[in-house]
Amino acid sequence: MDLLQNPFYVLTATQRDNRQRIMELAEERGLLSDADECRTARDTLIIPRKRISAEVAWLPGIAPERAYDMLLLLEASAGKHLTNHKPASIVPVGLLSSSLSCLPNTRTYNVADKILDLLKSSEGDFTEVAKFLGIDKLKPVAQANLLAARIARLPDYTPETVAQWILTLAQVFESINTEDVQAILNEERSVSGFPKITDLSVIETEIRNRRLYYQQVIKSALENICNAKARVKAVTIVLSDAHSADESIESRWPILIETTVDSYEVGAQASLEIVEKSIETLNKELRIAAEAETPTFASMVDELIETVKDWGIIALPIQLNKKRQGLHDTASHRVGNCVRELAIHLFNEYDKLYASQQILKTLKVVFDRLPEIVERITVDIETLNNITSRREHSKS
Repeated sequence: MDLLQNPFYVLTATQRDNRQRIMELAEERGLLSDADECRTARDTLIIPRKRISAEVAWLPGIAPERAYDMLLLLEASAGKHLTNHKPASIVPVGLLSSSLSCLPNTRTYNVADKILDLLKSSEGDFTEVAKFLGIDKLKPVAQANLLAARIARLPDYTPETVAQWILTLAQVFESINTEDVQAILNEERSVSGFPKITDLSVIETEIRNRRLYYQQVIKSALENICNAKARVKAVTIVLSDAHSADESIESRWPILIETTVDSYEVGAQASLEIVEKSIETLNKELRIAAEAETPTFASMVDELIETVKDWGIIALPIQLNKKRQGLHDTASHRVGNCVRELAIHLFNEYDKLYASQQILKTLKVVFDRLPEIVERITVDIETLNNITSRREHSKS
């Protein structure tokens, strides 16, 4: 459930409105927009057991006027405006713009975009505006819902941008506490007159549902990145950052990062199989070309090197994940050993010293996350370098 599809949003209701007020809003809104949608929203909000899903997917703990301030900015960032309904307490974008214009380095940016970036950080020049909107006091579940809505409406989907928003959402989700959410919702229900939530497992279920929604948002954001290599780059940035943070401690990654890499690994299998078949084909062809002294041998080596690099780009997120788990990436070990054996074969059988060196140097870079392979390749490179030095010395 996206924030702008939430029953509270559909009816312009707040979490503190009582049953009678919700029914009035449904009737009013039904005259101006989709009547069926308004009835559905009404039924969700007035039935306590249904209401919980809307509450957890809304902005718990945020004062109603501030909630709509943020929603205005969310729509404005997507080039839209709350034309159908604007609660009287909402702060106009113009006023926020004026506030921002008093701060350095803000005049050239989209006002809504810059304020929504505060969801990730309230440091720097925007601290006062963050406090003004209450961003610095957001409860984790509310912040996660805003982050997810923002990710679905990013102004651009570059790998770096998507990766940073994913990392932020993943970290915020980790800080959601079920009992805290229960307390916040019950505090709001005490005002609206709805019965308090006594069964904690109901909250736990809704938070799991939110996690599934966040996973879908992340998946869609990655799919919005322009091409496959850029998508891989985004995932690699996410995992590299997570790996750096956890490198010295034995702990799991945030669950949203784990599910992201699991999903990536499943989706990458087809591409990796295609690249591995290409490497196997080039392996056979290079052995034949070396024996036959084929003129195209050098260009075939270049093609192999580029193909191995392609493998490395696609496989890196999987290698990082396997390394964290203390597991071997079987496919990467298989490909790395296959190409290493080819390089050694080309030198031992056909004295292709330069080609072997280039292949091994590429392998060392591509498989630098796999120490077992890198150690052997390093020894191979040193051996060939020594041979090169002796040959050059004998010529002089």
